[in-house]
Parts: sequence; structure tokens; C-alpha cells
Amino acid sequence: MARPALYLDENFGLTFGKILASRGLDVLTAQAADMLGRDDQEQLEFATRHGRCLVTQNIAHFVVLHTQFIRGGMAHAGILLVEHNPNAAVMASKCVRRLANETGETVRSQLLFA
Repeated sequence: MARPALYLDENFGLTFGKILASRGLDVLTAQAADMLGRDDQEQLEFATRHGRCLVTQNIAHFVVLHTQFIRGGMAHAGILLVEHNPNAAVMASKCVRRLANETGETVRSQLLFA
């Protein structure tokens, strides 16, 4: 079972993305996608167009955005909310555990917490 492809918004440093990639996840960062400075809706739309679950620490904004998408009848490729921790390895471990039994299809339009 292939785990969902991920898109990390600009809340994360490159170390976090490298750790996730080293654990076998398909990771694209906002930096690599040239999406720095874009607003939250643009970030979610980009992730959705590319079939990637958006990973963010911006919990409050993305809960609201998820609700707006669902109420508006729009789908997204999933949102994984990650509570900030100064230790990138700890955050990555939480993400890996949360996504262990997920696929791109099972996270579609879901709001997940790691």
C-alpha cells in the first residue's frame, strides 16, 4: 500500500522534509515547488492539483480552509496538521505513524492530526 505523497508548506525547515523522505515518503517542499510566500488557499490548491496531502503546522487557518472547501463542495488531497515541536525527528515520527495505514485515496478531503 503506497502512502500518500506529501506537500510541506513553508512552516517546515528542510531537515523535516529530509527526515520524512529518508523514511520512505514522497515529499515535495514549498521551497522546491517555488511556492514560498503564497497564501494558504494557494498552497492547498497547489497540493490538490498535484495529488499531495498538505502538511502544515498552521492548524487554525487550515481547519477553517478545510471547512470552507468541504462546505463549498470542493475536494482536496488531504491536510495533515502537525503540532510544532523543535525536534524535527519527533514531528516526522508522528507523521510517519499517522500515515502508516493511509493512501492518497483514504486521506482525500480528510483533515488529519499527527
